Amino acid sequence: MLGGEAKPVITTFEELARLTHPEDREKLLALAVAAQSGSIPTYEFDHRVITGSGEWIWVHSRGRVVERNHSGNALRITGTNTDITERKRAEERIRYLATRDALTELPNRALLGDRLDQAIARAGRNRERLALLFIDLDHFKTINDSLGHAIGDALLREVAQRLSRAVRKEDTVARQGGDEFIVLLPAIDSSGGSFAAAEKILQALAQRYDIEGHALHITASIGVAIFPDDGTDPQTLQRGADAALYHAKASGRNRVQFFTERLSEEAQRRHLIGTSLRGTLRGEQLETYYQPKIDLATGAIIGAEALVRWRHPSLGMLFPSDFIGIAEETGAIGELGEWILEEACRRAPALEQAIGRPLLMSVNCSAMQFRQKDLGERLSDMFRRTGFSPERLELEITESVLMESRAEMLTALSSLGQIGLRLALDDSRTGSSSLS
Repeated sequence: MLGGEAKPVITTFEELARLTHPEDREKLLALAVAAQSGSIPTYEFDHRVITGSGEWIWVHSRGRVVERNHSGNALRITGTNTDITERKRAEERIRYLATRDALTELPNRALLGDRLDQAIARAGRNRERLALLFIDLDHFKTINDSLGHAIGDALLREVAQRLSRAVRKEDTVARQGGDEFIVLLPAIDSSGGSFAAAEKILQALAQRYDIEGHALHITASIGVAIFPDDGTDPQTLQRGADAALYHAKASGRNRVQFFTERLSEEAQRRHLIGTSLRGTLRGEQLETYYQPKIDLATGAIIGAEALVRWRHPSLGMLFPSDFIGIAEETGAIGELGEWILEEACRRAPALEQAIGRPLLMSVNCSAMQFRQKDLGERLSDMFRRTGFSPERLELEITESVLMESRAEMLTALSSLGQIGLRLALDDSRTGSSSLS
């Protein structure tokens, strides 16, 4: 087992102990002495032993006293030594994988949580600062949708490597999930140190990626929370960094945003809106308003755009900019969009009667609604329920929706064309084809 000659040999326990790793030796000797004294019937212990080639292997040693003299002193011990190196390596690999992200092999949330707890305790004792950085890749979904998940996964692995190279050895880079990463910077001098680290990360991630023949460019948004300024426990720091990240993305992306008290208030407000959003339809809190479209030559009203307002019980009147983005994040936009569509079609006859002529009713269509494979069927059902003519409905979509997925876009356009309704490009020249 140790790489010596295969011949009969008498090995004393002392010699075995001498070959045992220094960190394991004391425990092995203590167990053997306990067995010799009779305080335990047998001893069993896993320890490392050095081979003739200088390699450490794992050995499972067990033994028991089989003969004592009249005074009870041990005369002979028998036992076994089993090479368990491969088993130990497998166990170590399992332990490693349990704390690692499967795709990037970065620390996962469980390991990050443990390291964050330790870093906060150490920073508290030493009166140090630490920074928690939440990182989100900008428009990663576009790459995933257009080039496929294999390319997206390869990009995430490369991002993980760049993040690891951009920080210090004592820092922790973890993957939160999807295209979100977290960096823990212990023992920073000031918030300026964390800003410099965040800027270095932005620069590293912004360099070109060459993946399977594709030249890709991607940026990131970063939210930063500082201990103890922004919180003294993991949950508060994570909420602060997340709120700062949200603001960084909302402010144009590809930037670093530090947490402030104002962002905390905004985060609480978003949370309240998000949790109460699902109950708006049942609670009859939504209202539709109609913005007229006027023919400048004649001054006649020829159409209207349906706009939604939310009369929130505690926040008052909310405009679309207050809750549509949150509805998209939480997945409630589908239900909300369908309600607005149907409500506009139900109200249209009354508006037409008031002005004395037919109207072209315009309604915004979200990307999530437009991607629904059964969008045409849903709209056909709605027209049957409301009695509204599809030729008098105009769906407004943004050009970014058309850019997302050609196959899905063509499918949706085909189904809508069969029904006979109209499409309009909303916020034109502000996205993919902007004049800038």
